[in-house]
Amino acid sequence: MMTSIDQYSFSQPFESNLDFYRLRSECIDSFAMLEASIYRLAALLKIESETKGQLSQLLKKLKVAPASPQLSRVNASKLKDLCEKAAPLLDQRADLVHSQMKVVCSPSECLAIFQNAIDVSAGQPDARVYNTRMMSELADEVQETSSQFDNVRNKSTKITPPSSPPLPSPGAAAGP
Repeated sequence: MMTSIDQYSFSQPFESNLDFYRLRSECIDSFAMLEASIYRLAALLKIESETKGQLSQLLKKLKVAPASPQLSRVNASKLKDLCEKAAPLLDQRADLVHSQMKVVCSPSECLAIFQNAIDVSAGQPDARVYNTRMMSELADEVQETSSQFDNVRNKSTKITPPSSPPLPSPGAAAGP
């Protein structure tokens, strides 16, 4: 969820907010799993981005990957859907990784606020705001998406080219 950062007053993080630090780490690890899954699939399909390390470019290329001996039509369609699902997750990843985490608390709830350094330098007051439940759900969603990319890759490695008919058995009658 994006919101204006000006709505909140900041408090210093205190020990009971360590859950936010643990969950941020879990999210970042989940994103690393997703990146690895995407790169493994791209390598199998021999798809590369123009700039090394540009995951968003790689997703765009994977999204339009045609069916091939390595990628069935069904899996090409699944891959397109997965790329569309993963793209907005990368925006959240960027905000978690390229932001200082600020924890703000009211008597009823604590929130973690992330304002991407690029947004700060551009003078944009928007930030991402998460509670612990939202961060946990994000980590789960990213892990599930990573598993789905792995499933497409695993199914792609099992595709075998069409085989020739079996050879006639010895002593069988020759054809006309």
